Amino acid sequence: TAVTLAVRAALRDRAPESVRGVAVCSTSGTVLLTDPDGRPLTGGLMYDDARAAGEARRAQEAGAELWERLGHRVQPSWALAKVLWL
Repeated sequence: TAVTLAVRAALRDRAPESVRGVAVCSTSGTVLLTDPDGRPLTGGLMYDDARAAGEARRAQEAGAELWERLGHRVQPSWALAKVLWL
């Protein structure tokens, strides 16, 4: 795939022992927790998963002053709320 080719090209001139991990990101806010060896501990929570609505409210209330100053409301789709939900 294009991702495989891009990762191989990026790592071509690196010693394998110097690579501690590889992360690939796109515009999607999908969350997946892993163990220290990179093995998945959870299923992926897709960018539009809104099951963390209660956790988003709790995070909003806990940091209300900061969120107001930043002009944001914590959304259920954000990684913070999703990790709290997990």
